[in-house]
Amino acid sequence: MNKAATTTSHLLGRWRILMWGAIAAVIAAPAIGMRFASEVHWTMADFVFAAVLLGGAGLAVEFAARASGKPAYRGGVVVALGAGGLLLWANAAVGIVGHEGLPINLWFNLVPLLALFAAIGARFRAPAWWLP
Repeated sequence: MNKAATTTSHLLGRWRILMWGAIAAVIAAPAIGMRFASEVHWTMADFVFAAVLLGGAGLAVEFAARASGKPAYRGGVVVALGAGGLLLWANAAVGIVGHEGLPINLWFNLVPLLALFAAIGARFRAPAWWLP
């Protein structure tokens, strides 16, 4: 293994540790907050939702990092997953239109789902003319 490949894999290892540590911290923060503040009320379902959402996004980033060595591809995956995750989280927490109980908010959950279907249809590959 050459020096450049070793440096790249070492750097990616640090990013992986940082990513999974951040996911664990985001999931653990409400549990710690519930000990010290009465305003934080999470149920087990909330923790499961957060773990599935953030863990699934983390696994998708892992797969994208293994699928391509191009930083633009990896960055695009991170941005897309971040935007979709924030949309789902905000919609589940407070709702986009009105409050979270309104049926119209269910339509906002289709946006990341449609993006997933489009990515599956494209076989998770960008067209050859798109990447340099």
